Amino acid sequence: MVPVGPRYVGCYDGSASAAENYEERCGVAASADLRHWERLSTGRPWVFSPFGTGSVRYLDVLAVDGTWWIYYEMSRADAAHDLRLQRVPMA
Repeated sequence: MVPVGPRYVGCYDGSASAAENYEERCGVAASADLRHWERLSTGRPWVFSPFGTGSVRYLDVLAVDGTWWIYYEMSRADAAHDLRLQRVPMA
């Protein structure tokens, strides 16, 4: 989770059932007090891979010199998973 303005934003791994336990989906939620969270991604994952099962999981964010460093695991077309890094300027 990371502070964004007056709130915190956090990502979580989730699945529809135990059958999807290995191929979790990434959701996003927000909180003003770190105790009560509001799910922002409803009805579908927040982000997903265009390959295989669509799995994006284990997302973590670091703030480094005005840039979000977003680390995550994403499924590939061959059903393997890559650990990836995306750098996004903070707005």
